[in-house]
Amino acid sequence: MIVQKGDKCMKTADSLKELIQENGLSADALSKRLGVSGSIVARWIRENKPIKLFNLLKIAEYLKTKGIKTRLNTNGLGNLINGFDIAPKLAELIDEVSISLNASNEQDYFNICKPVFGLKSFNEILDFTKKCVGVGIMTTLTAVDIISEEEIEKCEKLAKKLGAEFRLRGCIRNNIEYI
Repeated sequence: MIVQKGDKCMKTADSLKELIQENGLSADALSKRLGVSGSIVARWIRENKPIKLFNLLKIAEYLKTKGIKTRLNTNGLGNLINGFDIAPKLAELIDEVSISLNASNEQDYFNICKPVFGLKSFNEILDFTKKCVGVGIMTTLTAVDIISEEEIEKCEKLAKKLGAEFRLRGCIRNNIEYI
């Protein structure tokens, strides 16, 4: 999750660190406010890894109480991962969703992203996008700038067809951003 504070955007770990500092909290005190264990908060801060939906919503709820805007960066497979439509829950607490599309068809998506859910992943992303748009979440589909111009145009058209915005972004490999 990306947290927006004023003109500054931060990853969840960085925003939690800042919230702890600004509010004079310990990680343990923040965990009590969020209703999760201190070790979970410490892991979020240390590792900056994906967060389970339940915990993500707890963090987003807390950030809302502080007037902080949030954006969820996702692969769009949350419904498959969680086994239910998560868009209505996200709509309550997340301001914006950014979904990595990276291809305009299921075979190319599979070849580029190698999703664990196989070929059905692509159509799931499209469905998730529609659901996010449908519940009123500002939704953006993104593609990496290493695909062909023709493919980028197809991705942009697909985003518009689904009612989402489109953004081209740099490619990140091995924690190195290629712009």
